[in-house]
Amino acid sequence: MDNQTKLSRNRISILILLAVFSMVILSSHTFAQSKLPRGTFVGGDWAITIGSKNQFRVREKGKVVVVGTYTVTGDQIAFSNERGIRACTEAGMEVGKYKWAYDGKDLTLTKIEDNCEGRVNALATQSLVKQKM
Repeated sequence: MDNQTKLSRNRISILILLAVFSMVILSSHTFAQSKLPRGTFVGGDWAITIGSKNQFRVREKGKVVVVGTYTVTGDQIAFSNERGIRACTEAGMEVGKYKWAYDGKDLTLTKIEDNCEGRVNALATQSLVKQKM
């Protein structure tokens, strides 16, 4: 094998390694953003705290007004109100489904299906900014 052939094979090997490395980096970034973040997110008078054990709390002007649970499937989240002065617990209003996106700072919830107008107004009318602990 001559030097020219060896050099070409080395270049091809380096290009393949760079391509694989790039795919690994991009997929790890996508994975990091595909997990619903925990913490408190604020938008206007509203704050939602997404906690462990699939529990959430919504505050209005600092006062807890809804406590409930959530489930996540991919980029969708379903909120189930359980109690609170603003909880929608009537038939057909218990669960609200949203698409979620998080860019490392803002959590955006986009309504998919929700008959609870109060929940939609609190969660889906503005981006919710993650608060630092």
